[in-house]
Amino acid sequence: MPMVDVYAADGTFSDKHAVAKNLAAAVMRWEKWVLITESPEGGWGMNGHANTGADMVAAARHALAQK
Repeated sequence: MPMVDVYAADGTFSDKHAVAKNLAAAVMRWEKWVLITESPEGGWGMNGHANTGADMVAAARHALAQK
């Protein structure tokens, strides 16, 4: 069954209701519901370690620099 889960850093959406409403409208004929899960700073995991947003940006920049 199709489903939409939105994972975002805490505080990303100032109007979560509008985000959920717009996403629900896009998938309503298939799914009938939308879940938004916000993650607090440090709640993102990579390689078994919790990371801050700055950690994620640094890791992405490092990976891009290696190309």
